[in-house]
Amino acid sequence: DWISMGKGKVLLFTSRRRDAEDWAKRLKTKFKGTKTRDQLQVWCSTGEDSTELREAIRLDYMKHPGPCVLVVTNQAWGESLDLQDTDVQVLTCLPWTPGELDQIEGRGVRVGMKRQILIVYPVCENTIDERVSAVLLSKLPDVQATTGDKAAQRLEDDLLGDQDALIAELLDGLGVGA
Repeated sequence: DWISMGKGKVLLFTSRRRDAEDWAKRLKTKFKGTKTRDQLQVWCSTGEDSTELREAIRLDYMKHPGPCVLVVTNQAWGESLDLQDTDVQVLTCLPWTPGELDQIEGRGVRVGMKRQILIVYPVCENTIDERVSAVLLSKLPDVQATTGDKAAQRLEDDLLGDQDALIAELLDGLGVGA
């Protein structure tokens, strides 16, 4: 929806190189240019890229006004990269640990971030992500008890989902009143 409406910078994380390439190909096909619309800028980067190429892609993404999409793998882009100029971050394959998830979320949620970010965790029934989500949820109470970190509770709320809160947050992000 963010892309179709002509605004928004989307950062899409997945775990497999092949999935990243497939997502990028599908997005380029769906949002190819027309007489009335420019082609959507889509980058794809995996662990197969050199660090120099990844940095060039990162800088291009950060400079782009949007709409655009950066499709990456958790392993190649999940740590130490500043991607704070993002509107929507989608995690299509959840990592197995709260620490990894925190690192991936931290690519867009950073000190000095330029805009509010919406993080989406699509968890489809009867998929491995349903199992991974259950594993993460089972670990979060221990993480919170050990660290006292409120982020663990927020993550639990996000994964369990509050549909009313999600709808309100989406409407607010789109600048539409409830």
